[in-house]
Order: sequence, then structure tokens, then C-alpha cells
Amino acid sequence: MDWRRLHRRVASVPFLRGIAPYLGLSTVIFAFLIVLGVAIGFKNASASPLPVAPSSASDLEPIELSAMELFVHNSLVSLQAIGGFLTIGVGTVYVLAINGLTLGTVLGEATTAFGPVLTVALLAPHGVFEIPAILLATGLGFRWTHVIWAVASGRQRLFSIPRHVLHTVGWLVITALLLAVGAFVEAELTVPLARMLV
Repeated sequence: MDWRRLHRRVASVPFLRGIAPYLGLSTVIFAFLIVLGVAIGFKNASASPLPVAPSSASDLEPIELSAMELFVHNSLVSLQAIGGFLTIGVGTVYVLAINGLTLGTVLGEATTAFGPVLTVALLAPHGVFEIPAILLATGLGFRWTHVIWAVASGRQRLFSIPRHVLHTVGWLVITALLLAVGAFVEAELTVPLARMLV
């Protein structure tokens, strides 16, 4: 892949250019924390083995929370990530750390107990929506941390606050849509899909 050409394409779209570096930072931190969490999960599973994989479809219990409850919970987490700029990014990093380490640990432990196929079936269908949403939210948190820092240090002329607000509203809509779809998939489709593999 020609990274320079990709960079030029992203840079040519202000909407993307405004979030791309911060989204990249979130992704790198999140990926590192997932790897660390997986190592912890494997260690925990070997020290205290989990139950064996479900032997029948009836062993997989339905998700206890509704799609709306999952959506509200994940939305609050996303808002906490965005609001991390109020703590100079500390809150944003905290959300990344908790979610990255938790996801990694679950991956490690579940893979040991259930195998990779069932683990992917349980996590991937909703994860493909929720993870990008979390990364967007934390990217916005980092972006606004940078903007506030620039304004506080007298470099606000480098930023157009109204443009940043407008772009943030757009990314919030996208984040909300991703979370809504992810919540529905997790609540309604995860277990039925996984049961097809048991």
C-alpha cells in the first residue's frame, strides 16, 4: 500500500484530516493494551482454568441486557472518553486502558476456554461496530485535548473552533449509529450466531 498516497487522500478531506491523527493515536494505544490484556488473560486462564467450552447450544445463555441498555452504557463510556479533554486527556486514556485491557483479557481467557472460533463468534459481530465507536470517541477526546491546549497556550489561531464543533457533531452521529447497531447485534444476534457453531 502506498501510504503517501493514502495520506494525501485523507489530507484532502478536512472532515477526515481533523480526526485522522487522533484516531491513529487511539488505535495504537488500544492495540497495545489489547495485546497486554491477551497476555494477562492467557496467564489467568492457565493459573485458574475456565470451564470447558459449551457442549451444546443450550449452554450458551442469552445476553441479560437489552439493546437499549447496552446502547446507553456504551454511549456513556464514549461520552466519558470524549470528555477526557477536561482532564487534559487523562480520562480519555483511562477509557482506552479499561476497554483495551478488558477486551484483551477476555480474548485470552475465552480463547483458552472455548477456542478461537467460538470466541470470535461471541465477540466479533458486535465488536466490529463497538470498537470503531470507542476509537472514534477517544480520538475526539484527544483532538479536543489538543485544541484546548492550543487555545490555552495562545495558539488558538491555528484552530477554527466552530469547524471543530461542526466536525465533532458529525463524528458523534457516526459514533452513535455504530453503538446502536453494535448494541442490537450484541443483544439479539450474538448468541444465536454462536449457537450455530456449538
